Amino acid sequence: MTHKCEKILVTGGAGFIGSHIVGRLVEEGFIAEYLNGLSEQLQKILYCVDR
Repeated sequence: MTHKCEKILVTGGAGFIGSHIVGRLVEEGFIAEYLNGLSEQLQKILYCVDR
């Protein structure tokens, strides 16, 4: 399949929905890059690590 755009930027790519979108884009042949602030995810990870 030929795409007009081969490289896509996904914001929030480290989250649950974003990571699934990135995975699907890669499966479809796109080059997917993501940006993520990790602010909420990092807080959750650090909370779990501290416990």
